[in-house]
Amino acid sequence: MKQAQQMQKQMDVVQQKLSELDVTGVAGDGLIKVVMNGKQKLVDIKIDPSLLNDEIDMLEDLILIAINQAVVKSHELAEKQMHNVTGNLRSEEHTSELQSLVNLVCRLLLEKKK
Repeated sequence: MKQAQQMQKQMDVVQQKLSELDVTGVAGDGLIKVVMNGKQKLVDIKIDPSLLNDEIDMLEDLILIAINQAVVKSHELAEKQMHNVTGNLRSEEHTSELQSLVNLVCRLLLEKKK
């Protein structure tokens, strides 16, 4: 149980850290830049003024490309940060330990509901 509490504290720290880290998605050779934090919140968009003379369809496509790139990078960042907390529990030798911990937490939650 103590290990679960410690892991929860570490995961809380990771969640806070993710909200403070940014990734950037780029499209059109840098004409569109989208900044997203590690919790997939869009925080900034930069559009090169030269694109304002182009068709709106192209501008929309470039924005979508940049946003999707930022989402992928943000997910990768989150996975990397979470792996720092849970990585040692994902190895085969620790799988049964993790399963036992999960079972214990489930039992405690069920008992608490009664």
